[in-house]
Order: sequence, then structure tokens, then C-alpha cells
Amino acid sequence: MHRPLTVDELKTKHGGALEQVRELLKDDLAKEENAIYDDDIWILRFMMNPKYGPEKCAERYKKMIRLREENKLNAIRDK
Repeated sequence: MHRPLTVDELKTKHGGALEQVRELLKDDLAKEENAIYDDDIWILRFMMNPKYGPEKCAERYKKMIRLREENKLNAIRDK
């Protein structure tokens, strides 16, 4: 049985792609209301799908932020 990778190991494994995704998301993550999502762990969750390159990860990440706003999930989190 394999042990799960640590966050540091994931960052090493996906480092270059992680930076590409961050670059694609820089305008979205710069917004104050999205500061909570400016975290490598949040981004790495989307990179775990081997079918997703940096562009697809960024697209899915933006969709997640939009859906959270539309469904007022951030308000629930803030309570």
C-alpha cells in the first residue's frame, strides 16, 4: 500500500504546472473576496486529475469560485 503524498511532495511534483495555473488565475486570486482560495492546496486539488493541464485546471478553478459565489457558499463559510 502506498502512503499519500505530502503537500510538499505534491508541490515538487506539480511545481511548474502549479505556477502556470497561478499565473492564469492571478486576476481572480487578486480579488479580496477570493483571497481564501489563494492557497496551493486548493489549486493542487484541481491538478490531481491527470486529464487536466494548467489551462483546464484554471478553468475548473474559476468555475468553482463562480459556483461558490452564485450559491452563496461563502456566506455559509463565514458564519
